[in-house]
Amino acid sequence: MKVRDKKYFCAICKELWQECPHSRIEATRFLMIRTWHKEVLVVGAILAAVAYLENRPIGWLCAVAVLFTFMHAQVSFRLSEAEEQRTIIQVECYKKAQYYFLAKESCWFLYFALLGAWPALVGVLVFLLYPIWRQYHRRKTTNA
Repeated sequence: MKVRDKKYFCAICKELWQECPHSRIEATRFLMIRTWHKEVLVVGAILAAVAYLENRPIGWLCAVAVLFTFMHAQVSFRLSEAEEQRTIIQVECYKKAQYYFLAKESCWFLYFALLGAWPALVGVLVFLLYPIWRQYHRRKTTNA
């Protein structure tokens, strides 16, 4: 028997997979890319391009570190947004997260500019633009 002749059945309704209405739902869910995935892909591509153009091994380490820092910032922003939506605030200092984020990135920008660390400098620019992107995206979509 060839592999393509093998019959697959839906685990939910026990129909043939090709005839089952659940197959389209599962395929769509599998292929769905969330907003934070897209953000990481874009930022990763930008940082990789800069590290490649810089052509120094240390630039790649810098790019990876900046990417992980960006991913940490993504989580921080989402947690802060979720805290803002609560009826009873549990973390009272959540509003300070954005202030500290912008202050830290401004200091890093000056440091990396003086040092000439281009992947990190580009990362700082991306970080400084991220809050603007989040506000735009949240206004545009309700479930980001």
